[in-house]
Amino acid sequence: MRTAAERWLVFRNPHYHICQMELPRNRSKITRVAYTLAALFITLLSLPLQGYDLKGLLTGEWVTYHNASYGFSLSYPHNWRRFESGAEGSRGQEYQRLSLGDRWNSALTVEIREGLTPTLESAIQWAIEAHESARRDVPVVDMPYGAHTFPTRLYPGNGIKEVFVLRDNRIFLFRFVTNQPDRESALETFDRIMSSVVFTDTE
Repeated sequence: MRTAAERWLVFRNPHYHICQMELPRNRSKITRVAYTLAALFITLLSLPLQGYDLKGLLTGEWVTYHNASYGFSLSYPHNWRRFESGAEGSRGQEYQRLSLGDRWNSALTVEIREGLTPTLESAIQWAIEAHESARRDVPVVDMPYGAHTFPTRLYPGNGIKEVFVLRDNRIFLFRFVTNQPDRESALETFDRIMSSVVFTDTE
């Protein structure tokens, strides 16, 4: 009798199950190879639908995201997922939202708000209104990221970091949250992402 491990073909990425197929019992080697190839094909097709960049996964290189409408780009780890949404922000706020994350431990959201006076005070107030974990008592420090210096709030002890960018009458909120035990390493990844941010003229 075959074990469960022998009966089931499972493809996984580093974080969670992607594709599982039951292998046929008492079939030829050719049939089993065909099932294996079919499962692999289904897995590859599903990756973009799950927010992964197929080229990045295959090469192991960081992925570059471009947003011509809002005039910015950034790079992020190849095994992170990406999702975008617009005009459906938290608590009734309307804004453009880009979500990046490694599924379990760390996540970065880029939230772009129009229609508010782009001041640091209004940006912080918006962050507080949009996120239950945001607090007013966290100090703001100007921190360098590559060629830029941005107002930043680092929440002590809980792995949250907020970066504010005021540009083109818009508020950009880069908000990083991590549950990774090695928070220093996670924050270094976030700083590398922020150092890759480039702003350009909008369309």
